Amino acid sequence: MSASQGKGANDKGSKRERLVAKQLTKWSGERVMRTLSSGAGGTRAVDEIRMTGDLFFPLGSNNSFSYEIKDHATTKLNQVFNNNGDIPEFWKQAVTDCRRVEKYGFIPMLIFHILRETDYVLTIFNPNIAHSLLAKGLKCQIQVTSYKDDRLKTQENFLTILTTLPDLMKINFTTVCEYTKDFDWEHYAFNSVLDSETVEDVFTGLDSLLKRDNEGTLDNGF
Repeated sequence: MSASQGKGANDKGSKRERLVAKQLTKWSGERVMRTLSSGAGGTRAVDEIRMTGDLFFPLGSNNSFSYEIKDHATTKLNQVFNNNGDIPEFWKQAVTDCRRVEKYGFIPMLIFHILRETDYVLTIFNPNIAHSLLAKGLKCQIQVTSYKDDRLKTQENFLTILTTLPDLMKINFTTVCEYTKDFDWEHYAFNSVLDSETVEDVFTGLDSLLKRDNEGTLDNGF
């Protein structure tokens, strides 16, 4: 990649980060900024010790996600289904950054743009978020997303949700944060095949939520 190509890619990435930051600001009602590692933030962000990923929320925010933002012309939606191309490395970055600030309880969220389409969201499976999306007729696919850990010579697998950013933003931001507060997302990470207990946990959780919804006792974030 030439210097001019590299600069073009960086400019494109910075533009996408700014666009997503504006959308998250609108969704949350809080000021969302690019992190210093993304080349932004200035002195306003120096004292923010919880910075991780590409964006961060102000101190005191209920935000529970670490955001990785990507906008590559090579990214295709079928790479998510096939777990190849750009997606494994993107997801690895999201998880790695999130684990660096484990003590703050953040959950990895990858937001990636598909050319001439929209911004897609890939995050750890959460039965409440899945149900809220499905209950509103919004996009929600549950799948396994993986990447290879070169240092440990293993493959890390995660049960994830795929949706779009516009659809996720149709659920109340505070509700989403409540769903993910103190959420043990590593429970949905595994180094081999998905064990039967976790599979059963997923479907039991969704079944329980559906029953609660039918009884009128579940807040779907409307």
